Amino acid sequence: MTILIALAPGTKGVPALHLGAVLARSRVEDVLVCTVVKTPWPPDPNQSDREFLELQRTQAEASLAHAKSYLGDGPLRTEFAVSQASSIAAGLMDTITARDISAVVLGSSSAGVLGRVMLRVVAGRILNTAEIPVYVAPRNFEDGHIESINRMSVAFGRADHDSSLLIKAAAAANELSAALRVVCFAVRPMAAANEAVELGAEEALVQKWQENLKSDVNKTMATVKGLSKGSKGAATATTMDVLLARIIHEKCAINAMPLISFTTMRMR
Repeated sequence: MTILIALAPGTKGVPALHLGAVLARSRVEDVLVCTVVKTPWPPDPNQSDREFLELQRTQAEASLAHAKSYLGDGPLRTEFAVSQASSIAAGLMDTITARDISAVVLGSSSAGVLGRVMLRVVAGRILNTAEIPVYVAPRNFEDGHIESINRMSVAFGRADHDSSLLIKAAAAANELSAALRVVCFAVRPMAAANEAVELGAEEALVQKWQENLKSDVNKTMATVKGLSKGSKGAATATTMDVLLARIIHEKCAINAMPLISFTTMRMR
């Protein structure tokens, strides 16, 4: 199996390259670094856009040269390619369809906040179209010479207890030989925080909610204890963190978390 790294031109492609390399080392898989050059449609018979097309090609080749230098002669089996298509998303989907791709790695928009994930148009289309795991690196992500991923986090709530979210997350963590951390958010709106509610009553409610969540998590994880049998990953160890935040909603809770090795991943 092969991990596809979608390489954007210039420095915008560095985060995806770094995250893809870490994932490939963790999953012990080959790497295909691909950059897509858009072809105009309809073609211009006068070739008035020839200089622009040549510039695109030059930038693509320069990005691949940087990727080759970064990956070096390490243990990863690497391949580099330039694809031509009507759009970047179409070119990546063609590559995914034509090759034995296990996962695709993308970068965030350069308009996003440093250390955060912001989807570009291309990433949005791939997330909604590809039938394989999609990893999105935060803006300016660097591997920091990380050899492999040792922990994966999944956000889980009571509404997810009857879904396959935890099972898929455990399978993904197992592929990475990483521990799985289940993160749950107990969100209390600011309006409620200003009301005269006894602290003890609130703590009792949160404690009960936490116990119910732990029960849901334990029941689900009990079904995947034998997940590692016959697979390349180690058995998945699971921890559970409960975060209590007096903020407006879950999105604010996620944004309030420390800027550490969080990436966005969609699991089919």
